[in-house]
Amino acid sequence: MKNKRRVINLFFMVVSLLLILSFFALLLSFEVKISDKETFEIIDEKSQDTIVCTYYSGSIPFGVIVMQGFSSDQISIKSIVMEFNLQGFHVLTFDYSGHGRSSGFVDFNNTATDIQAQQIQQVKGVFKSLTGLNDSQIVLIGQSYGARIALQEQTFDSLAVAGLILIGAQINLDIENKVDVFTGVSDLELDWIINLGTNNPKTNITILTGIWDDVLPPKGAILLYEKLINDSYSSVGSYYMGANNLSRELIFFERVFHNYEIYSSKIIQTALERATNFFGLDLEEVNYISITKWRNISWLMIIIGFYTFFILCSSLLNNKKLYNQKPKDSFNFEIQKANKFFLAKTITFLLSIPIMILISMLFLIFGMDLPLLAISYTGFFFGLGITELLFYWKGKMIGIKGEWQIDTIFKKPNKIDFKNLGLILSVFLVILIFISFFTQTGLWFFFPIRKILWLVILTPFSSIGFYISIKQLKMISKDKERFFMNLLGFIGIILSLILIVIILALIFGFIGIIISIFEISIILGFIVLFGILLNKISRNDFLTAFILAFLLLWLVLPQSVVFRNPLY
Repeated sequence: MKNKRRVINLFFMVVSLLLILSFFALLLSFEVKISDKETFEIIDEKSQDTIVCTYYSGSIPFGVIVMQGFSSDQISIKSIVMEFNLQGFHVLTFDYSGHGRSSGFVDFNNTATDIQAQQIQQVKGVFKSLTGLNDSQIVLIGQSYGARIALQEQTFDSLAVAGLILIGAQINLDIENKVDVFTGVSDLELDWIINLGTNNPKTNITILTGIWDDVLPPKGAILLYEKLINDSYSSVGSYYMGANNLSRELIFFERVFHNYEIYSSKIIQTALERATNFFGLDLEEVNYISITKWRNISWLMIIIGFYTFFILCSSLLNNKKLYNQKPKDSFNFEIQKANKFFLAKTITFLLSIPIMILISMLFLIFGMDLPLLAISYTGFFFGLGITELLFYWKGKMIGIKGEWQIDTIFKKPNKIDFKNLGLILSVFLVILIFISFFTQTGLWFFFPIRKILWLVILTPFSSIGFYISIKQLKMISKDKERFFMNLLGFIGIILSLILIVIILALIFGFIGIIISIFEISIILGFIVLFGILLNKISRNDFLTAFILAFLLLWLVLPQSVVFRNPLY
């Protein structure tokens, strides 16, 4: 019976591995299609920040500059880049100050976009020199924050582009939508927004937004549209052509929320059609081939494949002697009353939140500019580890039987197992290399070298929480209890991080919060399942904890925009 189960496990492990490799190869085949590209840096004339740009060479005399959302990376808009570049358009993307691979930082008020808007103007000049295009041969496409700064740039730029395509623009003209609680500034008070109208900016504008978009919901989109046409939506309709031959258009998309707009093939196809209209091209000349759907499917299949592979591989190693071998210098314990143990774990999770806040404040005091999202993760895992260590040390961890002495927890092994060390590092390197290539495809972001210092600083702090969890797993002998611990730890982390996500995602509203939690769950689920697998083959708990913390921050730091320290 055991052999039959083992064969079944091996079979589905091979299937899941083939699933991962097949769809990853499909993603790479799409990457090859836009391989004629050049990455370069320019120095922002005002802030002196280094701005990282990527230029994709085209074959027709038209081009687009595509801009991503706040706290995002130019890699995230690669689906839009691919669809336009495959039609022959020249394409340019770049990371704003404090974002992605560019240097600098942003202020806590993310409505203050003057610097980023001026960066578009400078980048546009570079784009024209690379391609030989003039402004009438260029369209600006922005999503969320990128749409906001694209619109702002055209309000002061004397050289108007052929058109603007604004996807889920981060502009709030609805007094009932209290997103200014996050920014501290009302868009209704900003001069450049007040002066928007039928002739400002002097270019064609198409607004694309999802019905489920909570940054630019339907009501907000209509208010923005009415501002641009100086009339009511009900009387004019969704399309307006002014006396100055400047068009304004508003298009809604069913069942599309804000975070998904850059991955929606319907929105990207519409953007492509409107850009061709702005350029005066014949729509029949555009042969739209939606690789966006296949990219979305590939990402989903790869994630499912990894989850399945980790679970099956861990199950296959359940009966290995190495896994059940306990450290000689540790004291065993077992769960006696699950409800009391759950209560104790919940308390430690909650206590880790004020410690997380304290860690963030310490970084502020030391005068450092902050990648807040990554610091939130680090502070949480550090707080979790410290509180649980204290609970065990003082004998306050209720619901368990046994003894945990802090002096034995950190005792070094008498002998280094180089064979096991090599195995662990090999597995880690394989996963790290794959993640590094996978993040280049556009779902998550590639790790920027400029954040290496933060990786070095934050990893040891984060590893403490992973270390205590690993010790708990090592000391629980029953499989049911071990599963309970895994599930409890994962759910507890997710529930505690809800508070963090709510604070950081107020600007996105309710749906945005749910999507953010889902995205966090995918990353944490990947780390947890890989950690369970690594824990089964590792003899070095310190190294295992360090690897898991490293991988978590490797995925989170690229998504963490660097904020200016408000104390300096």
